[in-house]
Amino acid sequence: MKDMDKVLTEHFTRLHQQAERQVGQLSAVCEMLDLVAIELGGDTNQLLTKLFEIILRHLGTDSLYFKAETPKWQRNISLPLHLHACAAGIPPLNHDEIQQIDTLINNQPDPPISAQTYNLGKQTLAIIPLEAGEYRAGFLAILHHDIAFFTPEQLRFFKLLANELTSILSLLEKQQQLIEETRDKERLCRFFSPEISREILATTDQQYRGKESLATILFADIRGFSHLTEILKPHQIVEILNHFYQTMTRIIFKHLGTLDKFAGDGLLALFGAPVSREDDPFRAVKAAIEMQREWQKRFSIASEDNPAVNIQPAFAVGIHTGKVISGFLGNDELLTFTVIGDAVNTCHRIVSLAEARQIIISGETKATMEQQDNNTSSLSAAIIPYRSAHLLRGMDKVIDLYQVEKYRS
Repeated sequence: MKDMDKVLTEHFTRLHQQAERQVGQLSAVCEMLDLVAIELGGDTNQLLTKLFEIILRHLGTDSLYFKAETPKWQRNISLPLHLHACAAGIPPLNHDEIQQIDTLINNQPDPPISAQTYNLGKQTLAIIPLEAGEYRAGFLAILHHDIAFFTPEQLRFFKLLANELTSILSLLEKQQQLIEETRDKERLCRFFSPEISREILATTDQQYRGKESLATILFADIRGFSHLTEILKPHQIVEILNHFYQTMTRIIFKHLGTLDKFAGDGLLALFGAPVSREDDPFRAVKAAIEMQREWQKRFSIASEDNPAVNIQPAFAVGIHTGKVISGFLGNDELLTFTVIGDAVNTCHRIVSLAEARQIIISGETKATMEQQDNNTSSLSAAIIPYRSAHLLRGMDKVIDLYQVEKYRS
């Protein structure tokens, strides 16, 4: 009877100890999740360091060492490739120890085994992969001075914490990806129509960072702007420019153009960069016609000094087709899409020749439209010769120019 009592006592003692360990394990997991709920969105490096402190405290081990596996991890979360933490009173890992652990991690089988243990002489090392399905964050190395420390039960606990850490890292990466995608969309919407923005976001092609392509450039420039600044109030000048930019941007995006930049009293738009289409010149001319019609029909402003005087600012448009280099320039804080090249300078010279309400296109634009068999009659306008073999100011270039007219009907 006494033997039976002893057996039952030992059995219930083991159950009690097991329950206490499970409660401790759940406590560690809950503490990690509580920390993530509080710190999510903050500094990732600091969050991971605090998670290490929780794991160290609950494991009772000496050191933890994390090594990221892929450049993707480093890029998406801006985290160092290596990070380690030590329990109180334990010296940090030195260079030779880190190098030894790195070598063992680099020699892990692919796919990695759930847990590997190593005897390092004075310490015992366990290496556990941080992975879930196809997602791999890296490896977690756990070191302890007691060679007999890594029991099967301890390893199961390590795997539990490693799984939770993997889930947290996956969440952080998804959060960062969402932030980057939102930031990219906001940037793109400044320059591109919604359709072109979707095309850029849907591709991983690096060509948008910089490429040479055939594009049609459109310059629009308000005429007599200096005179307007003399007869109108400052807030009226700003009102004119804002209305001009808003109206023109809407029309440019409607015709799948790209807004390159606002330049004082004018703007530069592109058709064919970063996304090219066969009818780029045709859409540029159609956009210019609609821009002129819309502006003449809808906008005028009265002088505050003389309300009887109704002023209708007018602008000119120049269009040219040629090779350009396009791409995103700047950094994360200030990024812009722009084009450079001789074709841009040529278009700027063309618009300087145009008078108010005129649309002047180059012979290259007209020829490209004809080569693509676009039906110019659908423009509801006529394209007539403007100047033949004209030498552009400041450029060693002779060019044929044409005027788009009779679009006011």
